This record gives sequence, structure tokens and C-alpha cells, in this order.
Amino acid sequence: MKTFCETMINKHNKMTFSTGHKDSYETNLINDENEYFIVGVDKKEKTYFNKISHVSRHPTNGDLMEIKTRSGRKVVSTYSHNHLIRTDEDVVPILGKDLKVGLRVPVAKEIKLDLPRIETVKIGDQVIELNELFGWFIGAYLAEGCINNSSIKITSIKEKFIENTTKIAKMLDKKIIVRNYNGEFGPGIDSSFSHKPLADFLTEKCNKGSFLKVVPDFAYGAPEEFTKGLLRGYFDGDGNIQCDKLHHGFRACSRSEQLVKDLGLLYAYK
Repeated sequence: MKTFCETMINKHNKMTFSTGHKDSYETNLINDENEYFIVGVDKKEKTYFNKISHVSRHPTNGDLMEIKTRSGRKVVSTYSHNHLIRTDEDVVPILGKDLKVGLRVPVAKEIKLDLPRIETVKIGDQVIELNELFGWFIGAYLAEGCINNSSIKITSIKEKFIENTTKIAKMLDKKIIVRNYNGEFGPGIDSSFSHKPLADFLTEKCNKGSFLKVVPDFAYGAPEEFTKGLLRGYFDGDGNIQCDKLHHGFRACSRSEQLVKDLGLLYAYK
């Protein structure tokens, strides 16, 4: 959000005005060639998309605070910022300073995307369709992939990883290299190919390094078959399911806290 706001403020400096307070500015986005939307919620907990008309930048008004839900979700805010809580009847606003342990904070379980979908992305000179296979590959990279210069490597002994990574390499007209080896924890298989535009694309959109990976921004607006593929690719690598008399759930694991948050949010998009 910080990057988005700063980009808009710098881009539309002629439409940026002081709010009358020290170091406090507001930017009108009426002249921007694009439209931007953000998820909102009504009193009955129904989510919808609101068009963003302005962005602002100002010093914090009050001390910072961290909210942590019982499920482990966290957000940093200020005492003066408006938050939402769930009462017995409605969702109502409340200032951060008035929040107390035990109040119910609504968390989006389902987000209906009633906006045009992003059908393709451009990687180098190629336009790539956001289909289930490419979604699976993005998920597999987030779970089991790494990048070294222009080389993209997916590490897994599962046949599906070898087959699908081979399909992606062939789609890009690249030769796949499958290497079997004995690692510290047993046999391993690397499936790798070189493609600098894709390596640069993955680095920019998903980051690299197990502590830093994120779900790419375009995934939230992609067709449902792409997001299903991404989630499936990730869970094929770093997910597990527990189903018994007491548990009916699935889990995703990662060293990247942001990636875990992103996967939870992506799962809510419909």
C-alpha cells in the first residue's frame, strides 16, 4: 500500500494538496488512466469492491499498535485509525484505542471478484495465458523453486512436478534438464531450464528466497482456473491435509510469513 500511495502521489503531483496539517497530503486520482478498487465490507459482512478516488500520506496520529487474532493473523495500525468489529447484529467501526481483547474482528472468508479478469501476462516478447498449468507452475515455484541468474529450478521427486515443469519449458521452447541426486535427506530430483525473461518475471512478481516469496499481485485478478492451479501447485509441494473425526482442514507451510498471508487471501477470492 505504501508503494502504491507514493507512486500515485509522485505521478499526480499537480493533483496533490495539503490537508492543512503538517506533512499531510491528499492526492485526487480523477486524472489517472486506470481505475483502482479496494475490498470493502458492509454492515452485514458482505464484501464488495470500492473505487479508490484519493490516496493520502500523513504522519501517524498516535502510537502504533499491533492487532493479533486468535487464528494468528496480525496487522499494525494506530490508536486513531478506524477498525471494524462484529457485534451481535452488525459490523461497526471503532477506534484502535478502544479495541479490547476478546472483541470479534471480521476477517474475509469469501471475496467475490466482480471485476474484469486479467487473462494474460507478458514475459519478454511472449504473451502467456493465465491458465491452470501456468498457475500450477507459479505455485510450484513458490513452494519448491529457486532462481540462479537465468536458470529456474523446481526440486521435487514427484512425477507431476517433472511433467508440468517440462511442459512449461516446452511452451517456452526451452530444453529441460532433469537431474537425479542423493541429498542429505535422501534422493532428490531437480527439473531446471534457462529462460531469462521468465526468471526476471518470477523475481519481480514473486521474489526469490524462501523467506521473501509472495503471491504475485496479478493472481488476485486472474481467472479462477489459474488461482486453482496456483493453490494446487503450492499444496502439491508444501501443503498437507488432515481429515479425521476431530479435524477437517488443510495447511500450507512456508518460511515467508507474507506468503502464508497471501495464500490465505487468495483462497478467499472467488
